[in-house]
Amino acid sequence: MLLVACIWFVSPALNRSVDAQVAAEQEIVVTGEEVPSAYGAPPGLSRSRFSNVVNAYVLPPWAFFFGELFEGQGFRHGPPDYLFTQEIEMGLPYRFNVAAETELERFNGGGGVQTVSLEARWALADWNKIPLNPTLFAEYKFGVGTIRHEEVPPPPGGGGEEEEEEEGGPPKVPDAYEFRLLLAQEFGGRFEWAMNWFFEKENTGDRGREWGFSQAVMTPVLLPNERLKVGLEMEYKNVTTKDTRGDPINSFVIGPTVAWKPTTQTRLDISPLFGCTHDSPVADVFVAFSWLFGGERAEAEAPVSSRFRYYSDAAYSHSGKDSGKEMKQVAYVPPCPEWYGDREWNLNLWGTYAFTNTEFAPNPSLVDIVQSTSEGGPVLGTYDRYIGGDHAWGGGGDIKYFFCRYAGLGVEGFALDAHKPGFDIFEDQAVPIFVHRRINHNHTIGSVLGTLTLRYPIPCTRLAPYAWAGVGAFNGGGGVQTVSLEARWALADWNKIPLNPTLFAEYKFGVGTIRHEEVPPPPGGGGEEEEEEEGGPPKVPDAYEFRLLLAQEFGGRFEWAMNWFFEKENTGDRGREWGFSQAVMTPVLLPNERLKVGLEMEYKNVTTKDTRGDPINSFVIGPTVAWKPTTQTRLDISPLFGCTHDSPVADVFVAFSWLFGGERAEAEAPVSSRFRYYSDAAYSHSGKDSGKEMKQVAYVPPCPEWYGDREWNLNLWGTYAFTNTEFAPNPSLVDIVQSTSEGGPVLGTYDRYIGGDHAWGGGGDIKYFFCRYAG
Repeated sequence: MLLVACIWFVSPALNRSVDAQVAAEQEIVVTGEEVPSAYGAPPGLSRSRFSNVVNAYVLPPWAFFFGELFEGQGFRHGPPDYLFTQEIEMGLPYRFNVAAETELERFNGGGGVQTVSLEARWALADWNKIPLNPTLFAEYKFGVGTIRHEEVPPPPGGGGEEEEEEEGGPPKVPDAYEFRLLLAQEFGGRFEWAMNWFFEKENTGDRGREWGFSQAVMTPVLLPNERLKVGLEMEYKNVTTKDTRGDPINSFVIGPTVAWKPTTQTRLDISPLFGCTHDSPVADVFVAFSWLFGGERAEAEAPVSSRFRYYSDAAYSHSGKDSGKEMKQVAYVPPCPEWYGDREWNLNLWGTYAFTNTEFAPNPSLVDIVQSTSEGGPVLGTYDRYIGGDHAWGGGGDIKYFFCRYAGLGVEGFALDAHKPGFDIFEDQAVPIFVHRRINHNHTIGSVLGTLTLRYPIPCTRLAPYAWAGVGAFNGGGGVQTVSLEARWALADWNKIPLNPTLFAEYKFGVGTIRHEEVPPPPGGGGEEEEEEEGGPPKVPDAYEFRLLLAQEFGGRFEWAMNWFFEKENTGDRGREWGFSQAVMTPVLLPNERLKVGLEMEYKNVTTKDTRGDPINSFVIGPTVAWKPTTQTRLDISPLFGCTHDSPVADVFVAFSWLFGGERAEAEAPVSSRFRYYSDAAYSHSGKDSGKEMKQVAYVPPCPEWYGDREWNLNLWGTYAFTNTEFAPNPSLVDIVQSTSEGGPVLGTYDRYIGGDHAWGGGGDIKYFFCRYAG
């Protein structure tokens, strides 16, 4: 989308440039890229990160920078160290930037998140107003992991300190603050240089201090439009702790750096740096992938050099050859694209993890079990009312309709797969110890909300902060009951047979448990319920169902449909159900049948193998409303009310449906002259000036191409990994006593990497398709 916007940005300026060329009778050749400038800075110095270890200047206002950085350090002794950094930065007006950063480490078989950082920077002036264009940088790092090794490379041998740490547990990563002075300059219109001076200090622990500098110089080569740059990069660090102020660690690495831009907005940097001192790593390899977008409204002044700058295609050109002075160009400001509009639908799906605030202990120790059994205390702590345990996984989704770009209404819901573990503890006279059997109660809980959402789209960006409020209900018991396969067949085209009969067949696979009988529960009595709870609720049986569907239109205004159905369960109490349902509807008020009202009813006769002569008769009736917010979507609401003793007091239905596709189907217009929304492209009014009805055939548009050449794909996913080891996280009491007395492993075999028997996480990949079939 941004590439299209930037090409559009170039066109009008080129037109004006052509007009000027005609007037001056001279030809100007323009080449360039479409990246905005930060207050007049060259493009390579307007990306926040100049190279892998050097930052420079600031981003243009409302530009966004995403970066993924990998650093691999190889030492003379010991295993290598791998660091992964994720960064997001946003440019603000008045030369301000704010950013957030996360650093992960992998060292010697273990790893995890180390720090989470917040950053800010401010450039003292617009580009080239002050020599070296100084920029102030401040960062605060929150330590969230454990220290896995010291800053100094590991010695050839000796593990005393490591053993001491292992015995007491590894120390936590301390919080730290850092200040930097960023300098940058362009020389001769060909070379770009940047330098950082930095000072960092830890707040706790060994109160480490680190200062030094990093710098890089780069120049474009080979490829046009500065798509490929090469240069030299270096970094020096001086590190001390509270005990080694007079004996610092001096690390200096230097090496080549290469920057390649596959597309206008993305860049890949590779820097293999090599150590030059005893304290330096043998090799320090950096690989960074970054993505810059936004900032289309940035204003920029052309540099003195005559080469065209890709950050302002529409604004800059060569100075006139026949003029005695250089020209000052100002970037044309195009209107920003609107990413958010009125009358818009939003659909969201997500995964959910819920945790409770109760003191829950799913794996109590042997002492806890014996003490709680003898003293009457709770073994597992306090149960949460809904989840039961202390956490649950699930998923959810919502759908919103924005009647204006700032506000919308919607429905949101989620479901959680909850479980409540417990113990069945008793004393076996044959074994003079307590024995317990672990049991687990699985259930599903969920919530449904009606929501009001407010949002403010930030101009010239794709970002919009949201705020919402909702009202709804929380359900503590439920689950998937059936999964069905259906098929239907209409005996003929519409109106070729009276009532247009259609045959329908369905097979239901029972996957849940029966939570209540078809008959409404009696006012009292819980005997059956208690018996079910003791033996476990019965499973939902498989069933098959047949229906005869009838439908007709009357007078061009009323639509009627009726279903006769018969259903039979295959197992269990072999329930049978037959009956009918029917509805009549007519459009009102809104044009194009956007709103319909009518009457709906349903009758059911239900029996089981033991009650064939005493059926349950249920009959409900009530109004129904159907509203079509868009051409393809519909919302139906039917509050039906019971009319017999066996009927529910109220039976409320709410359905949201979405119809799409079928554009290539041929269709014949109905006799009635009103336009049918279910086939917009195919049907139209019959001709008024013709003596016979017209047969309309749908126009078949060319299919859109969703996949193309030279395309980037970005994927993110959640990951669940399980091992093949015999791991027992919850051993029985007998296992604990036996393993303690006989020396066997209590918890089985540990996996080399995961440790336990499973792990949750996430991953991602990025692909570049050089053609639509391979990447």
